[in-house]
Amino acid sequence: MKEYYTYAYLREDGTPYYIGKGQGDRITRRHYRRDGGYFSPPKDTNRILYLKRNLSEQEAFRHEQYMIDVFGRKDIGTGILRNRTDGGEGPTGKVLSEETKKRISEIQKGKPKWSDADKERIRQQSIDRWETYSEEKKDIIRQKLKENHGGGASGDRNAKSIGWRIYHKCGKITEMVGISNWAKSNGYTPSHIIAVRDGKRNYHKDIVKVEKLNKP
Repeated sequence: MKEYYTYAYLREDGTPYYIGKGQGDRITRRHYRRDGGYFSPPKDTNRILYLKRNLSEQEAFRHEQYMIDVFGRKDIGTGILRNRTDGGEGPTGKVLSEETKKRISEIQKGKPKWSDADKERIRQQSIDRWETYSEEKKDIIRQKLKENHGGGASGDRNAKSIGWRIYHKCGKITEMVGISNWAKSNGYTPSHIIAVRDGKRNYHKDIVKVEKLNKP
């Protein structure tokens, strides 16, 4: 079944800092790392994007690997992402220089991390990498980051001018303009309400059907 998707978490400047793949509500859950640490999705849901949906698990693996390769990883000095692996089912084994291996070892041992010079080098590498791409490839990357923006974990649920109709198990019908604040004020998760509307979930708590109205 094609129930997987790929997604990105964005910084405030719109650049991605994490690429992932998952199913269900993975996109909104806390992420645990192999070193015992963790990080949470952005609180600003406009910075959470679906990249591709309706994928098989292997298709999701491949697309996750492709996007990580495009933007590169901060921990090994190849780009701007916080990902600790190359995606897919685990580290896919880029050949690392001895210098990079040493740097990774130092980081894992808790020694000083990247210096300002290192950070600037990583930033410049990302810029240089981007400039080597053809305009066609740049357009593809831009489109992947923008597509589904209006119907995923961000986008239209935050638009204050959009009307919504919510159907509850008890038969109650609720209508409102702007779903995000209503959801949070009433103990619901906005992304789960959107998933019900899109047929990705059968229900969310007592909500069994969701419609976006053409007019508020």
